[in-house]
Amino acid sequence: MTLLHNIRADPKERALYEAYCKQLSIKQTIKDDMAELRAEAAVERARADEERARAAALAVAMSEERARAEEERARADEARASADVLRAKLRALGIDPDTLG
Repeated sequence: MTLLHNIRADPKERALYEAYCKQLSIKQTIKDDMAELRAEAAVERARADEERARAAALAVAMSEERARAEEERARADEARASADVLRAKLRALGIDPDTLG
């Protein structure tokens, strides 16, 4: 109670008290702002992690798709080679494979 009386009675004490209150308010504002920034940074890190995971999954899917396409090309090449062998056998027998329907 004496402290409050001194603060009210003495302008210097009042100014010191008000400065102290302002300092506390500023410190709390800084703490609050820092907490908010940390939370935002955590959210951004989580988003970045999710994006990296999606990119990795996409890379795996693309790699698998490339492998499937290469397998299909290999099968198509084998089929063309077999067809060429059959055409050559037919020609060797005197049959023109292009005239067969």
